[in-house]
Amino acid sequence: MDAKAAAERLVTKHHTRDPFEIAEAMGCIVTFVPLCELRGFYRYMKRCHIIFISDALDEVQARLVCAHELGHILLHRGLNRMFMDHRTFVITGKYELEAQRFAVDLLYSDEALQPYLTRRISDAASFMGVDETLAAYRLSSVKPKDPIID
Repeated sequence: MDAKAAAERLVTKHHTRDPFEIAEAMGCIVTFVPLCELRGFYRYMKRCHIIFISDALDEVQARLVCAHELGHILLHRGLNRMFMDHRTFVITGKYELEAQRFAVDLLYSDEALQPYLTRRISDAASFMGVDETLAAYRLSSVKPKDPIID
């Protein structure tokens, strides 16, 4: 499934890019907890989608983690990444990359990223709170607006 298309469908359906509002509308439980070495994770237990987010994160990073975990819910339904990491030989990096891409596609509209099309990738990465590779991915799908001619 295309991460950007999935993110845009979610934005259209819920009329927001706020991952916390979307999670609530989807019936997900989002909880902030002390986590060692993890920024967050998602579990499906007893018919409930639960997103755990480290209480040590700032607001920008918490939004990114929440959006990332929503990506797992939508794109990787039925997969247990922790089990796959520790009990199988399946490489889970592909799923993490898809969830990261979904997160930036969800959080940052093409409109919001227009000013960064003519700036350094590092500026866009700083704005989004992500690494330059992920910022470059997101900017690659932004179509420049036509300049207004008087």
